[in-house]
Amino acid sequence: MAEMARKEDERRYAETRQVLNGEVHAIRPGTIDASKADVAKELITADPGMIKEERKSELLEAIDAVYEHRHTITVVELTDRDKERLKAMTTQVDPTVTREPGE
Repeated sequence: MAEMARKEDERRYAETRQVLNGEVHAIRPGTIDASKADVAKELITADPGMIKEERKSELLEAIDAVYEHRHTITVVELTDRDKERLKAMTTQVDPTVTREPGE
C-alpha cells in the first residue's frame, strides 16, 4: 500500500513539473488533476522553491490542502421561512405578498 502511494506521488509530481515547465503531459483539461495543476502554478508563483525535489512532499500536500479547501461541500439547513422564500424565488412569486390557503 505504501509503495502504491509513493508511486502515485511520483506520478503526480512528475506530471506537475511537466505542466509547470510547459512540457507535454497527460493531464486532461477539466479534470481534478488539471485543477490541482492550476493550484500548483499558484503555489510555485508564490514560492518558486517549492518545485525543488526535496520539497516534493510539501508541494503535493499543499496542492491537496488548497484543492480540498476550495472544493469543500458545505451543508446548510434551511428554516421553513428560508424554504418558503426559495420556493417563491423559483416560482417567481413575490415572497412579501401573503396569500390565504387555497388562493
